[in-house]
Amino acid sequence: MSLAEINADDATGDTKRIYEAIEVALGVRLVNLVYRHLATVPGALEWAWAVVGQPFQTGVIKEHSEVLVSLVTGVNDGQLAKGGGSEVGSCLTSTEHSIVCDTLSAYNRANPMNAIGLLVIALALKAGRPARFHRPEVVISTTLPELLPLGRLEGLNPQITETLNTLASLTADGEPRIVPSLYRHFINWPAFLTELVDWLEPLSTGGTIDRISMQILVRANEIAKQVFSELPVVEPVSVSPDIETRSTLIKTIEIFPPTICRMIVIGAMLCDALRRPGLSGTVG
Repeated sequence: MSLAEINADDATGDTKRIYEAIEVALGVRLVNLVYRHLATVPGALEWAWAVVGQPFQTGVIKEHSEVLVSLVTGVNDGQLAKGGGSEVGSCLTSTEHSIVCDTLSAYNRANPMNAIGLLVIALALKAGRPARFHRPEVVISTTLPELLPLGRLEGLNPQITETLNTLASLTADGEPRIVPSLYRHFINWPAFLTELVDWLEPLSTGGTIDRISMQILVRANEIAKQVFSELPVVEPVSVSPDIETRSTLIKTIEIFPPTICRMIVIGAMLCDALRRPGLSGTVG
């Protein structure tokens, strides 16, 4: 399953400005799929950013997101290190290993913030809260980390497509869901994607990811309620999304937060597994 999206390299106008603001707020060169999809529906991304742009840009969401990270890192270290019981990363060179870890760290930083932001938007939709979009003024930082290129799903080798779909299913607890963007950065290393499947399968089927991700989702909802209650007073001339925009937002929010919370767990465990001694790549 795939969603329509506007990639960062193809963005223009207000979409490009919002993408840049998201990157600055997250502290990485990364625009997650949820925003890239909202950008395909006129007005959806603008309205969503009108709701959560302020707490993103002031650092409120970043500060709260650290609680979600602690829920994962608080798990017994032995359990994290054990992972799925399969070696992962052994097929990578030392340079590739370092790049993969940097990309993974960026997602581990962004996903907790995005989970909270989406749930705040959901609360705004439920409450019928209008919002007024202001084109963000962005100061682009040249120090933001650059990630591996984001691979496109079109025209891929069928075997790689099948592996990505398997990872998507394992990530979403067996349901045929959207391929998380993280895995798309690794399409040039099919052997690594295969190792990810072998590593992730016992974690997904054994309930470890379910248990921790549910705790994260519950806490994320609590945090979102607090952030929502502290949003600035609604400005004059604010508007509610039209029917199409509202429908897209609701459907998107139904899909993403649970999967993002699972990716928070997977990201932490995978980061730990890759950093264990002996898994720094097989070729210098």
